[in-house]
Amino acid sequence: MTILKGRRMGTFKHCKYPNLIEIYNYFPTSYFADVTDDLMLAVFLGEEDLTEVEMRNIAHYNRIPVSVLTCPKLITLNRDRKRHCQLIRKLNDKLGKIEEFQKAGCKSANDYLFTYCKIYLDDYLSMVSNFREGKLVTYGHYLGVNKQMDNTILSCRCELQPKPRDVKRP
Repeated sequence: MTILKGRRMGTFKHCKYPNLIEIYNYFPTSYFADVTDDLMLAVFLGEEDLTEVEMRNIAHYNRIPVSVLTCPKLITLNRDRKRHCQLIRKLNDKLGKIEEFQKAGCKSANDYLFTYCKIYLDDYLSMVSNFREGKLVTYGHYLGVNKQMDNTILSCRCELQPKPRDVKRP
């Protein structure tokens, strides 16, 4: 059973950190907290707590505010809020960039759009669809999709960057 499926089934209803559960599939939480996956599961079950340092490390290295991770309520996006609509529009713009990179022959963009589409693109499309229909979209889900897109764009830029000048040898 995946962590998100467990949350939706109520397995982790005693967890103090519902937003940490949401980002778990996208960000290396156990690694940056320097705890085992078993301890992280115990945190999700409400049996253990993370120390301030562990929580701060997760937030710092993943560039997520500590206040988001420690919020006792699940943070969701609301289509009635202008700021949240802007976040979704930015993702749409990023998808357009990825499509442009794919047309330019970038392998990473092609992988995002076609090879790994069941994982990445479908994740994005289902999130946007849920947002438009007014269904539950968590901020953690948005952060994960945003990270996937940013990583793809960064990889594409590196791929298409011209090679540095070298010494000409006869």
